[in-house]
Amino acid sequence: MQNVNKEIIDSVIKNARIVDVVGEFLSLTKKGNNYLGLCPFHSDSSPSFTVNEQKGIYKCFACNEGGNSATFLMKKLGITFYEALEKLSNMQGIELNLKQFNKQGYSYNPEDTEIIELLNSINTFYKFELIKSVDPNIKNFLKNRHLDNQIILNKFDIGYAPENQLINKAKEFNYSEEDLVKAGLINPQLYEIFKNRITFGIRNNNGDLVGFSARALAKSENAKYINSPETRLFNKSQILYNYHNAKNKIQQLKEVIIVEGFMDAIACYKAGIENVVAVMGTALTKQHLSSLKNNKIVLFFDNDTAGLKATIRSVELILQEGMEVFVIENNFEKDADEILHHHQNGRDDLINLIFNNRCSAIDFVYRKLQILHNLDVSPEYSNIKLFASELMRIFANAQSDQIKYLINLVKKDFNYDIEFDFEKKNQIQASNNFSDYKENDLYINDPISYDQDQLLGYIPEYVPGEFEPQFHGRINDNWDTEKVINELEDFIVMDNRLTLLIRCLSNDAYLQLFINELQSKEIYEEAFMWDDQLSTDELLKQTYKNLLMFCKFKLDANFSPEYENIIHQLFQSVEQLLERKISEFKLNNPSFERIYENIDFFEQTSNLKIKINNSLSEEVKTVTDLNVLRNHIKNKLNLILKDSIKAFEIKNEKLTQINMNTKFIGERLYQAISVMKSDEKKGE
Repeated sequence: MQNVNKEIIDSVIKNARIVDVVGEFLSLTKKGNNYLGLCPFHSDSSPSFTVNEQKGIYKCFACNEGGNSATFLMKKLGITFYEALEKLSNMQGIELNLKQFNKQGYSYNPEDTEIIELLNSINTFYKFELIKSVDPNIKNFLKNRHLDNQIILNKFDIGYAPENQLINKAKEFNYSEEDLVKAGLINPQLYEIFKNRITFGIRNNNGDLVGFSARALAKSENAKYINSPETRLFNKSQILYNYHNAKNKIQQLKEVIIVEGFMDAIACYKAGIENVVAVMGTALTKQHLSSLKNNKIVLFFDNDTAGLKATIRSVELILQEGMEVFVIENNFEKDADEILHHHQNGRDDLINLIFNNRCSAIDFVYRKLQILHNLDVSPEYSNIKLFASELMRIFANAQSDQIKYLINLVKKDFNYDIEFDFEKKNQIQASNNFSDYKENDLYINDPISYDQDQLLGYIPEYVPGEFEPQFHGRINDNWDTEKVINELEDFIVMDNRLTLLIRCLSNDAYLQLFINELQSKEIYEEAFMWDDQLSTDELLKQTYKNLLMFCKFKLDANFSPEYENIIHQLFQSVEQLLERKISEFKLNNPSFERIYENIDFFEQTSNLKIKINNSLSEEVKTVTDLNVLRNHIKNKLNLILKDSIKAFEIKNEKLTQINMNTKFIGERLYQAISVMKSDEKKGE
């Protein structure tokens, strides 16, 4: 099948009559140029959901959900972008078989497709090896873990990786050693990563095999589980185990149960509970939750201290995303797998626990936090104060009536008064309407792909991760190449606030919104100039021009040529700084020169990441100490943006907390101008 080009996709979305699409699910009333209705994405008592037919977009100014006709179907029905697009095309009488198209490379480049095909071939090999094995250790493991069932083994892609056979088997499939390295099956020294382990195939939301997790048979092994290295295809912070199997049942029930491990997910499936997914040795993330929007979340983590803390962290994150969350209160002190197989009435006990022993996240966290703060033993004032503070932090994004419930509960139980500024909370939520629209739509014309997670775009947050080599002992440290590449991308765009600020200021339509202070009043036309249409020089020139306009507006008649000169110097210094720092780094690090070829520092971050991956992947293979490399690159790249960040006086605030408005930006720019002017006078 031939590729469907971007123009056709854009046309399908543009020509869809959004009032008809939304009108299938809720009643709309025309008011002026817009249509109003009760929001389907939160409990709405007064119409806060607005649809603009002319612009083909919707926005709820209470819960901040917004997008176009495709995103509405995705969120309402819990379907992928491709499925939503197919529904829209059918409404218009256009035949687009996007399910097949999706599999043939719409979201994958040719190398990705080849890696997926290789992983599928090796998965088949691993599964066959498990079936034919007569090794008593393997047989005993499967029996003891209750995995000696062919249906379960096949459904969950469970296999066995024998030693010293992988490379030859891959050659039979016409794959090279280099292909195996790219797929994360061997390291550059040809060490078989998963040898002598039980393998679990990991599939993404589309059901494509993108990696493995492998469990040791022997307790003497250093690591119980080993995962594929982080790649463009495999990222633990984005993939929920078993989602591809569970998504239909999740859509049907509008509920998802999240457990900690593979065996718990498999145990629930055996008990007939199919709407279950698992995190893979990592905390629950926003990327995980993006696949679960509009569904009730039920947390079923282990009943130990680590599981309790993970539950509390997850509750806070889920509430931040505006989602409904419940917790299964597990009094058995065992996980789902142990309950199913070690209880006399395991299946009934597990089903009863999941459906009849769940409670609201508020009550669960309230009780458990008391234990963590020793209030059940020693209700001292200092402990109560810490308890109340953490409680308000966790539930800061909860509904006002829920917060009032907690405040009354603390007063009743501990005679402690909590002061909470509800007016400020409402103001923050209102101001976030504008910033949310900005975040959702800044990169909507992503030229790389229409991947579901990229549909509304994203502004990545800078969260500096600590590099911990994933593999130890026999595996050389330089194996974890992709982890370093991913972190390098973070360091290069290490302050996306500055990048976004320049992008916003370079767009006169966007800047005008700031000047007029029109926040959350209307749905704005998408009049943005995308960075793939601008060169760096043009971007800087347009930014300079708009800053002049901004300062003229601010200063009115007091604007003078002196200010124009200062602004010009400011941007000139930023441009020169970038060029100088890059030149210095290239001079001191000749082997890394290719990193910077044709890289535009104000380019879309997804483009930047691909370029860095391609440029750096070969270079880092020769480095033996990646901790040294990581710190070296971090320090060097930190210098690149350090002075320009200082010039803008942006410092450490997250962009999403800035509430981009005229007054704030004006104050910051004035500070920058004043600093430069003061420095110039000192130098005279």
